[in-house]
Amino acid sequence: MRIGYDEVWTFTFKSLPEFFYKEKKDVKNNTIRKIDLHDRRFIRLLVLADSGWNDGEARIEIANSENPDDFFIRNIRDISVFNGFMIITWIPQKRELVSDHESIAHSKRIYDIGTGKVDGQKNEL
Repeated sequence: MRIGYDEVWTFTFKSLPEFFYKEKKDVKNNTIRKIDLHDRRFIRLLVLADSGWNDGEARIEIANSENPDDFFIRNIRDISVFNGFMIITWIPQKRELVSDHESIAHSKRIYDIGTGKVDGQKNEL
């Protein structure tokens, strides 16, 4: 966790693989943790939640509990507390919504054997 002037706060947690891959793909863009007041992460997250912070001022890093080299980082959108649990929600990663068919069609170009040039037109095969 890095904390400093003009720096973004980053809070690191581990998730079991069954949850990690859903979180990494943003199918599930939150994590629920039992609050431990002996853990500085939770104290700082509670302070942050009460401070009126803005999106992007804090980040969450989630690592695969079985492979710590497999991780992702997202900007935190919301911190909620309910019955001793903290729900940390992050902003999903932006993805271009294109079907596989459109993606393939846009990537193919017609190659002219005689000139060796690509004309830039979609191949309608």
